[in-house]
Amino acid sequence: MFRKIVCVLVLISLALVLFVCPNCRSCRRGDEEFSVALILGPGGKDDKSYNAMVWNGANRAAQEFGLIIDEFMVMNEKEGLDALYKCVKGDYDMVIVAPRFLNQYIGAVAGDNTGIDFLIFDSEVRAENVFSCIFDAYAGGYLVGVVSAMKSEGEPLGFIAPDRSEYIQNLYRGYTEGAEGIFTGIEIKYKAFGRESMMADEKAGEQLACELYDSGVKVIFAPIGMAGVGVFKEAKERGRLAVGCDANQNYIEPGYVLTSLVRDIDAIVYQAIIDAFKGELKGGLFYYGISGGWLDIAIDESNRDLFDEVMLEKVEQVKAVLRERV
Repeated sequence: MFRKIVCVLVLISLALVLFVCPNCRSCRRGDEEFSVALILGPGGKDDKSYNAMVWNGANRAAQEFGLIIDEFMVMNEKEGLDALYKCVKGDYDMVIVAPRFLNQYIGAVAGDNTGIDFLIFDSEVRAENVFSCIFDAYAGGYLVGVVSAMKSEGEPLGFIAPDRSEYIQNLYRGYTEGAEGIFTGIEIKYKAFGRESMMADEKAGEQLACELYDSGVKVIFAPIGMAGVGVFKEAKERGRLAVGCDANQNYIEPGYVLTSLVRDIDAIVYQAIIDAFKGELKGGLFYYGISGGWLDIAIDESNRDLFDEVMLEKVEQVKAVLRERV
């Protein structure tokens, strides 16, 4: 009788092990290959900007550690939600979500899939399995505003917004305040995309740049992914200037891209994947700013001639102050 009871208890224990939720942390896939789902926004890995930086970091980790990376490119919220659903049902160990328009859903999705590590950008999601990477958008925008205003000598500036996210609004606020710190009352003209997919459309960027330059704008800050390439082309056509974002885009139109606000996204993605692979990734809110070099403007052979000594000195002064923020 005792032996029968023991057998029954063993069978019950095995059943619990086998049928426990496959998406809990205690049910990793053992010796199977570690896999990562990568959800990229409009433009995908070839956008020369934000998505490319995310993909570069993931690809580096995959090459060095033999990991599986599956890529999903989405153009809008509906496609993004479909991709997110496939990812959480696809037995991935980690899901990296680049589009900001999906961040509002991550908290609920992560809560239902605690065995999956999530990495997001530019939003605060508090969950033990969500790594929220938050850049100091205000500081970055402020630094760009300073150099843009100095280069325009007080003439109007432009800003093209890809969305209404908190990140972009903080970037814009920093840009305006940085510019006004150089020239009080400087005019900053604002344009915005009507839909997410426009970030993959160079012509859309070119059209908005045309409107801004026609209105007298001298420098445009364009944190708009692949569409920024269209802005740079228009800058060259008009003999004006533009500022890139996320990746170093100075090389795209040398001499016409004043600078690029570079975020060290690829390094963060790479390290997060490695930590997740080792089972060491911790969820939480992680902040990155000028301090530590996570965020900076790019000055290289493509744009160095656009900066005189006065501008370079001012850049260092402003960065010294902004380093205290994060």
